[in-house]
Amino acid sequence: MRILVTDVCGYIGSRLAELLQNCGYSIYGFDKRDLKTVSEALDGFLLGDLCHKTSLEKISWDIDVVIDLAGEASVDADSRKHRENNVIGSMNLFQWAVDKKIKKIILLSTVKIADSGSYAKSKQDSENRLVNLCKQHNCSFTILRSSPVFGLGMKGGVASWVNQYNKRIIPDVRNSSSELAMIGLNDLCRAIRFCLQDNSVVNKTFRISDGTGYMIKSIDCMAKHSLGRGNGYFHIPRSLLWFAAKIGDVLEKLGIRIPITTSRYLMLYSNLPDTDRNFSAETGMVFSENFLEMLPAIFGDKKK
Repeated sequence: MRILVTDVCGYIGSRLAELLQNCGYSIYGFDKRDLKTVSEALDGFLLGDLCHKTSLEKISWDIDVVIDLAGEASVDADSRKHRENNVIGSMNLFQWAVDKKIKKIILLSTVKIADSGSYAKSKQDSENRLVNLCKQHNCSFTILRSSPVFGLGMKGGVASWVNQYNKRIIPDVRNSSSELAMIGLNDLCRAIRFCLQDNSVVNKTFRISDGTGYMIKSIDCMAKHSLGRGNGYFHIPRSLLWFAAKIGDVLEKLGIRIPITTSRYLMLYSNLPDTDRNFSAETGMVFSENFLEMLPAIFGDKKK
């Protein structure tokens, strides 16, 4: 099977390409970047931008399946970037795929699709366009709405918060009731591989997490333990963070972004995620990675 992976040089794409190659698939990559350690190991690689149809026209390989990981993943990006990368870019790719008679498209989406804002709207638009196009052209799809992904080298909002523990100035979340739903990088890649092999997921959309509700205060405790610093932290009071979040909301409307807004405040103190197990229930997949167990490795055992 010949598979085209977009954003193949990214955090998820590079690991997925490695896993699929080890399983005997022929992997072709498409990306805005050319990370040599990734691209040179592929069966084929094309440097390009999905927002420009001419880039896709340069693809000369015969492809059986497309796995779309590309897009603007930051919720803090402006609406123009969200539309260009998550709607126009994806639609160009989907249209190219059906024109080439490719029979299966796997789209990695996000659980944040239920949120407000341009990011969520752009991802919903991308999903809707894929479903409609596949119905019109007898092409199958699978959509995975992923929870935040954890692992070595992890990125995103959770990573930014966890990295604050190296700086000793952290939010006071010791009494927080908030939880996070997440999924390990390797488990997510295994789930995508499953979607290549099993017809039970065809033309379906899934929320996907490892089914664990990770309590913020447990992550806080484990992070401190992993670094071996005990109580050597300045805990920013919750009231101060709330005040800063309100200022952050005002500044965001003016196009100025600071690290704390109401959405991030709520994530720290009152987030109750849907740790959806419908993918596991339907496919029988068991996820093995655990965020708390991996935290020491994420920090690199930097104990002082």
